[in-house]
This record gives sequence, C-alpha cells and structure tokens, in this order.
Amino acid sequence: MAVRVYIFVFCYYDHSAIKIVLSIERTKVSTNMKCLCLSSRGLDSLLAVEIMKQQGIDTKIVEFKTPFFGYEDGIDISKDFITMLKNPKFGYGKNLNPCIDCKILMLKKAREILEKEQAYFLATGEVVGQRPMSQNKQTLLKMDKEAKIEGLVVRPLSAKLLPETIPEKEKWIDRNKLYEISGRSRKDQMDLANKFGIQEYPTPAGGCLLTDAGFSMRMVQLMKIHSEFSANDVEFIKHGRMFAVGDGVLIVGRNKEENYRLMDSQSEHDVIFDYTSSPGPFALLRFDDSFSARLEADKIVRKYIK
Repeated sequence: MAVRVYIFVFCYYDHSAIKIVLSIERTKVSTNMKCLCLSSRGLDSLLAVEIMKQQGIDTKIVEFKTPFFGYEDGIDISKDFITMLKNPKFGYGKNLNPCIDCKILMLKKAREILEKEQAYFLATGEVVGQRPMSQNKQTLLKMDKEAKIEGLVVRPLSAKLLPETIPEKEKWIDRNKLYEISGRSRKDQMDLANKFGIQEYPTPAGGCLLTDAGFSMRMVQLMKIHSEFSANDVEFIKHGRMFAVGDGVLIVGRNKEENYRLMDSQSEHDVIFDYTSSPGPFALLRFDDSFSARLEADKIVRKYIK
C-alpha cells in the first residue's frame, strides 16, 4: 500500500520562513531516495551524478537549453531566460552573461520539477571558488534563497565547505562521503574521475555564448534595435556579417554554410537578398522593410558580390 509522505521544510532568515512542501508517493519512506541533478554534461556534472549514485541515490539528470547554451534535447527555458536577460536583478558578469540570475532561474525551474519527478532534493556540480561571481559561498547560498529552495541543493564536490543541507542533516546522504574541492584547478576533479573510472569528459569551455565578447556586442545591438526579440532572432544574429540598417538588422552570409543557416532562420517578414545570377551572399533584413532600409541594405549586400 502506497504511503503519501508530506515533508515540511522550514528555512528561517530575517524573521521569515519559506515552506517547501513535497507530496511524494512512496511504498517505503527509507528506500528509493531520488534527487534531480542539474547537468551541463561537463566533468563537474558527471562527478556530481556519480557521487550521488555512489550513495545509492536514484539520480535523474536535468538539462536546460536556451539560444545561448545547452543541448537540443534539454528542457527549453528560452522564453523565461530572454525575459530575465533584458533586466537581470543581479546584473551581468563577463560581457552580457547574467550568471547569477541564470543560475537562479534554473534552480526555480528545477524546483518546479521536484514534485513532478517525486524527487527529494537537487544536486549540482558547482565548485566553490571556480567562478568568482557566481560560485563563491555567499552567492551560492543567496541563489538558493532567491529560488526558494534553501537547504535542498546539495553541491557534492564542495559540500564540506558549505553549511549542511537538509539531505545531510536528515541522513538521506552521508556528508562524510562528500568533498571539499575549491578553486579553478581541475586536478582534484580529474583524480576523482580516475577513481570513479570516468575516462571521457569534455575539456572546460565557456559554454554560454553570452560570455563571448563579439557575440555579446551583437546582442547589445539587437536589444537596442528590437527589445522584444525572440529565440529565433538570436539564432538570426549568430552567423554572418551584422549591420544596423534603418530600424532593422541586416545579416549577410560569409560562406555557403552561413547562407544555409540564414535560410533556416528566416521568418515570413524578412526581406531577402539573394542574387542568384552572380556568386555572392544570401542576406536577410529584419525589423524594417521600408524602402529606404531596403535600398541601404541592397547597397551593402552588393559590395560582397563577386
């Protein structure tokens, strides 16, 4: 007979409390402990998953995607991410990357999935001190508070450097089997990967396009020209030469691959420049289809016709 378990978690701060209620169907409370692990598919994420599995935790991987990062099969949070990007509460980190607000958004989305997946807590591969803005002790705890999930986020690679979480206090997991890794070096992680028999993992990379200076400049220009931009508009400016034309944006392909990518991202309202009679680029003008904008765009595109 299934038992419905109600877990009430109270997190006190500034004379207020947050109550997280998880209603979970379980045949036995002491078995089938489950967590969600937020993953970027990097080494830290792989290790976090493995550490949870080593403790007998049923671990479900959760991946998110936006036009700026993620994999095609991830959960799409583009709409909420773009809304947040226009005015992030905690500002931008490197270039146009809203790193703190991004992490908070993902924690909020993961919190919504907890009950649906009948999971008890979250785990992440975050390492204290790996990123100065978003992965210091104070910021990690602040993000949990903002996402209203205090005490239910386990960071197994750096857990011993952070306050005990509810899963540790309640003995759902063994704190002694968690780690105290910190800083930007990956030596400890690589040693741990070797211990767990993890042979293949990606090299570290920026991951998010918003950390790239060149792309961030394009995004700033897009946001100024058309504040109500969409995920498709972001795809539109990823490739080719970008020009501000009138009240619109002109993208001119630089090679065959970019021409095809532009063709894939075109919308019904775009003005198309395709001079098939001469070797040259495919180009799209978006947001301004006035005669003057078309004329200016045509002059620009013709400069690249051989």
